[in-house]
Order: sequence, then C-alpha cells, then structure tokens
Amino acid sequence: MIKLHRKQLLHFLPLIVLLVIASLEFMLLLRHKSPYMSDSYFYKHIFYEMQGDTFERAHTKILSQLNKEKLGEIEQNLFFNLDKYKYSLSRYVRRPLYPFTALLVNLLLRNEYVAFLVPIFISYFGCILLTYLLFRIRFDWFWTSFGTALFIGFYPFIDWSTYFLTDTIGACFWLLQIYLIIKYLQKPSRFLLIMYVVAIVVSMLNREQSVLMSATILMLFAGTKVFKVKPGEARAVTALILPTIGITVLFLIFNTLMKYPSLYDSWIYLQSDFGFKTLEYTPTETAQFLGYELVELHFGLVSELVRHRWWLLFTILGFIGAYWVFIKEKKPWHIDTLMLASAMAAYLGLIIVPYLTYRYFFPTIISLIYFGMYALDSFFIGKKI
Repeated sequence: MIKLHRKQLLHFLPLIVLLVIASLEFMLLLRHKSPYMSDSYFYKHIFYEMQGDTFERAHTKILSQLNKEKLGEIEQNLFFNLDKYKYSLSRYVRRPLYPFTALLVNLLLRNEYVAFLVPIFISYFGCILLTYLLFRIRFDWFWTSFGTALFIGFYPFIDWSTYFLTDTIGACFWLLQIYLIIKYLQKPSRFLLIMYVVAIVVSMLNREQSVLMSATILMLFAGTKVFKVKPGEARAVTALILPTIGITVLFLIFNTLMKYPSLYDSWIYLQSDFGFKTLEYTPTETAQFLGYELVELHFGLVSELVRHRWWLLFTILGFIGAYWVFIKEKKPWHIDTLMLASAMAAYLGLIIVPYLTYRYFFPTIISLIYFGMYALDSFFIGKKI
C-alpha cells in the first residue's frame, strides 16, 4: 500500500510541478501590470453596493480611482457620462457571483485587492486542474502533462487570468460542467446529475456563456445517434438534455422579466463602441455590422495563427486528430465527442458576439490541444495513424 501510494504521488508530481510553475508565472505577471480594466470597475461598483453603499456613493468611489487624463474618449464617456455609466452597469448587475465572492473574502481578509484576486486565482488553478483531469481520461500521464503544459503556456490564458474579470471563472465553471458530464456518462448517478445542475445554475450568476451548454449537450446527443452508442449510454445523454435546456430557458425568461440587456442589445452595445456612439441602428445596419465583424474576426484569427507558428501547428494537428477520430476511425469515446461539442459550442459564442478576444473561447483552445495530442500520440505510437 505504501508503494502504491508513492507511485500515485509520482504520477501526480507533474501536475504539482505545473501548478507551482503556473502560480509563479501568475504572480510575476500580476506584479508588472494593473489587474483592473474597464469591466473590473463595474464589478467593483456592485461590490460597493453589496457593502451597503448607494449607487451615487459607489459611483463616486469608482471615479476617485480613475485618472481621467489617461483615459481614452470611449472610457471617459463610459465612466463620466452618468447615463452611459448606468447603461453599461446594467450589463453587469446580472453577474453578481464574482463581486459576491469578493465580498465574502473581504469579510475575512479586509483587503479589497486580495478579495478580488482570490476568486480569479482559484479559478485559474481550477482551469489547470480540470484540463489535466479531462486529458487524463483519454491519455497517459505523459501526454496529459504535456497537453496541460501547452495550455498553461498559451499566453492569452495567463494574461487574461491576471485581470479582475469573470472570464477565467466562467472557463472554470465550463470545464467543471464538462467534467461532471463525462463522469455522469461513465457512471450515471443522481448525485452527479445534481452537481451538474448546481454548477450550471451557479455559473449563470457569473456569466451568460453557460447557456451554450445546451448546444454542447445537443451536439453530444447528435453524436450518440451518428455513432450508434449503447442504449444505456444514449439514455444517460438524454437525461442531461431536459435540465440543461430547462435551466437555459428559465434564465432567458428571468433575464427578460428583469429587463436585462438582450443579445440584440449586446450587438448594439458593440456596434456603438460600448455606448460611445449612438445606440440607434436599424436591424439592417446591425446585420451588416455583424457580418463585417465576423469576417474581420476570422481574418484576425488567421493572422494570429500565421504570426504564431506553434499555434498554427497545433491547430492543424487538432483538425487532423479530430478527423481521424470521427471520420477515419468512427469510434469516438464519449470524451472525444464531448470535447468536440465543447469546442464548437464555445466557438459558437464567439460567432454570436463577434468580438475577437481569446478569453471567450478557452474551451475551444483546450479541445484543439486535446485532438492535437491525439494526432501526436497516434503518430509516435504508430497504432492509429
């Protein structure tokens, strides 16, 4: 038993090393930049109101932390134009989880900066751990460690994780839901289903991106039809559909009843340069804007891939691995189908709101690494490709 215990520790040693290195990288990067962006101040505003401040008092506190001379025209309009400030704030009040957790931490530590740092750092750790656990379902210890290291080394991940934003928390919740789904499919239980439902509900209080989990589940369900899985496995997937879509529908109804900004409002907000320009556009003008932004977004992605050749290499390997699993072999594991569905659903969010920033589709990056490792593993072992 002692030898087995030591062996297990040796297996997890690479993960421990990766977490230590990731922590050091996180702290070093955080030392050389401000973690606050424009979005961060709206979460701080909510944080102040949760502490009992009035809207006016919270707004005054935010303005006192800004140097107007160093702000661009858009940011000046965002914070110093009261009507535009209220409009922008309305987009964040439906995301109370981050400021609420910061409030709880602050009750213990009495340090505002650390209060906003702790939830982000825990989520950063969570993303790495969950990525490792997901990779381990398919790969051995070497490829699992290698793939996790690749994700940690993806600079936009650590860069965006060192801002006080909700994106890393959202990515952590997304990966947690994916992990709970695969565990449920491996061994269905009421406890795992409840945990999955709780994870979705709580994640909705962080960001709206979890509504796309419905797309993930529907793609997973389609996979069971295409690849003819066993009846018991198909029933397990079907059991996930109703709670996932039900929670999404309830969220959309609640969003409408509370008169929170809709998806169309998000398009207008983006089109108006975050409220800097007019908010009055015809549907045709908005459709044209979205089409143009979608084209620009993909030109930007291609340009980024050309400039970062290692990214390009793993993107190509990812497509090769996915092709081999689903087209050539036609015998995907549940984790394969789930990772593909996760990638497509996260990427769908990028298309719905065409604003190029990697913080919105970390799950897509993780899936590309996953299928890229499948291609490499197959090449070196020589059993699949």
